[in-house]
Amino acid sequence: MVPDPGLQAERTELAWRRTQLSLLVIACLALRGQSPLLAVLALATAAVPWLGQRRRYQRSLAMLREERGHARPGMVLATGLASLALALVALADLASNGRSAHFDTATRRTTMIAQSSPCLTRQLREGLPWR
Repeated sequence: MVPDPGLQAERTELAWRRTQLSLLVIACLALRGQSPLLAVLALATAAVPWLGQRRRYQRSLAMLREERGHARPGMVLATGLASLALALVALADLASNGRSAHFDTATRRTTMIAQSSPCLTRQLREGLPWR
């Protein structure tokens, strides 16, 4: 096996960036679904790892050079707890509305489009295929 000094830290950093990107996507979807609390929580969760990114990367490189180090599970635990909070907020929002806000928005758009187009209204009413 070929040693890869520095690449372990790089892979770890890329994993954290993927987590941040996923949280940003969740925030965008929450805003689109009109759930500002969920969006703010997702943005805050994405911001915490981003703020300590450079320091964490430098610390990982130093641990690899010295060939010793101690795991710091705090960030992993905090991100896991924040993800749990995101899920609970989303479930509470879903339970309070009876269905997702995004579904309501999509239904309103479909109704508006159908009302503005007689041909589309006929297709929807008669179950004709889309062209």
